Amino acid sequence: MKDKNVLDFSAVEPYCVLKAIAHNLWMVIFAGVIGLLAATMILNVTVTPQYSSSMTLVVSARSGASTYYSDTTAAGQTAATFSELLQSSLMKNIVAKEMGVSSISGSISASQVGDTNLITVTATADNPKEAFLIVKAVENNYAEVSDYISRTAVLRVLDSPSVSTSAYNNSDIKRNAKISGLVCAGLMLVAILWIFISRDTVQNREGAKRKLDARILTVIPHEYDRGKKLVKGFDRRKRRSENLLINAPTRSYGFCESMRMISARLEHEKEKGSSVFMFTSITESEGKSTVSANTAISLCNKGYKVLLIDVDTRKPAQKKLLLKDTDLFEDFGAMFENESFTPEEIVNKAYRIKLYGLDILANAKPYLSVLDKLSSDRMAEIIKLAKKKYDYVIVDTPPMGYFADSEVMSEYVDAAVLVVRQDIVPADDINEGIDSLKLGGADMLGVILNDVRYLFQSNSVYGYGYGYGRSKKGYGYGYGYSNSQKN
Repeated sequence: MKDKNVLDFSAVEPYCVLKAIAHNLWMVIFAGVIGLLAATMILNVTVTPQYSSSMTLVVSARSGASTYYSDTTAAGQTAATFSELLQSSLMKNIVAKEMGVSSISGSISASQVGDTNLITVTATADNPKEAFLIVKAVENNYAEVSDYISRTAVLRVLDSPSVSTSAYNNSDIKRNAKISGLVCAGLMLVAILWIFISRDTVQNREGAKRKLDARILTVIPHEYDRGKKLVKGFDRRKRRSENLLINAPTRSYGFCESMRMISARLEHEKEKGSSVFMFTSITESEGKSTVSANTAISLCNKGYKVLLIDVDTRKPAQKKLLLKDTDLFEDFGAMFENESFTPEEIVNKAYRIKLYGLDILANAKPYLSVLDKLSSDRMAEIIKLAKKKYDYVIVDTPPMGYFADSEVMSEYVDAAVLVVRQDIVPADDINEGIDSLKLGGADMLGVILNDVRYLFQSNSVYGYGYGYGRSKKGYGYGYGYSNSQKN
């Protein structure tokens, strides 16, 4: 068995990586901007601005025929000699005297311009005026020392010096600040990726097989909201829920096939004597209600008598998924709390949805305090009677991470199915839920990996080419619990 603590890149889905980066892209940009601004402030305080001023001299032979080669050679020799002279005390004293100061604080140098007969004399100082005055002093006095430079060359001024308007090392400050910004953005990106990896969520089938202590029943692909392009006047929220059911004509082949695989698995378990199945999840919005509803419909399509019980009474979803506002059904939560309704009467009052041939015990509104009654013999009797009357009983329970209802219900059902949505819950939390279900009275049938998206089509489960879409509100975005309902 593979070591679960070792990073296996086959268990990392590139789509999930890009989604994490895109979701936290603002943090990367923010870190880059902060790094840029901080580096700019620090460099402006610690780095002294340097200004430069320069002039250009033309070198030509003093006597005889002047050629390009002779002038270029003379320029190279003169530049080297001139640079040494500019560093000498003789020239510095002359320049200081011209400027009216005891000594110059800037620096001065001479260099040949490429393979030409031109020489550039450049002075640098802490302020533009001083740099200009240094070069100007050299321009006014270089003739006095020309014999020290070269006896065979003549120097003429081509371009006189001018006062610089900006520090020449400003570009270095800007470049270093940009580099700092990029480094900070890169570090934030690394931190995001590290957190992403540390979360250790389940992202694909390979990851589920490696990380989870249960068999993988199937992988359900992501379904985008094909119902959003509707005629004006329709209730999009209601229509979207209906379009998530396998009988909707807009559903993809891969989505419907994955649901049929689940029902086929339940048929196999039926041969072993199991007919009551519980669907649960670790946290909210993992799509367990939609999966359980579609599984029930798939079984009805095969001619079986099926009862769907919505035990998630705190946040019931089956009414929104399967029933219309005009449907007159008995409220399961109300009947369950009312002791005058016997378990047999409750089962017999299940509402028949003619469109699917499915019987359902649904809740018209939330019921917040039912845990004590769920653990009573009353629920056990309802399940027992339903098992005798129907071929299959599908039970939709609350998320395990919030309430203990699922652990209670596992004592009454034959088998449990855990719905896990891609890249939501850490694998350790999922395994804890699996262990809790195994400790109950039901058989842990397996895990359904739900709402799976792939960056590359070749990674898909079926490979028939159906699209996953780009809608932000795709399949598996269930409902949420408020803070008050969690308590």
